[in-house]
Amino acid sequence: MRRISLFFSILTALFFCTLQMMAQVEEESPAEQSFQFVYIAQDHSMSVQALTEQLRDVYNHAIMEGPTIFYLSRGTNPLIVKVNFPDDNRGDFDESLLAKVTEQESPSVDGGFDKQQILKLLRENNFVDENGHAIYGRTDFKFYVGQSFWTMGNHEAVIAPLYFELDIANFIAEETFNFNVYCPRNIELDNNAPFGVLNPDGINDDIRLNKIL
Repeated sequence: MRRISLFFSILTALFFCTLQMMAQVEEESPAEQSFQFVYIAQDHSMSVQALTEQLRDVYNHAIMEGPTIFYLSRGTNPLIVKVNFPDDNRGDFDESLLAKVTEQESPSVDGGFDKQQILKLLRENNFVDENGHAIYGRTDFKFYVGQSFWTMGNHEAVIAPLYFELDIANFIAEETFNFNVYCPRNIELDNNAPFGVLNPDGINDDIRLNKIL
């Protein structure tokens, strides 16, 4: 009986601690917060352990620092988790998103569908104001993608269109704005030219390729 009472006491404490952290973030102005968008297109070339550690770190940062959207690509049925938004569903991070990543199902990626859904999400939860200026004190776009993502041309269907349609070039020079791509360590890509020799509109100059998974 004592153990049950202790268990519920711990759950209650965690619940109120979460509410307190949410209230603290809400009280801060956007200029004091970070905005993160995280895209995940998993395949078997990626280390599950490295990927889950990366996502956990991003999530922990989001809890304390500001609005974050996780987008796990799954054909036309993506899994979306929002943290520090009015429709916050952070409970799905562990129960659904990390569970799917751990299963390593490697679902097919529908690049065209993802691009449209992401643009819709970012228009509904904007990171820029009506004058095109960044709203938040820091903005991070993070793409966790495997070898098949590039082999199937989804970098040209998802990353490049988002880069151009969101006018990332206007922000990328700012120290508080980052647009990073995270890949498996053994991926067959040139760090300095991930979009190949064609290099549309100089995109290779701004995309940071990090082989850490």
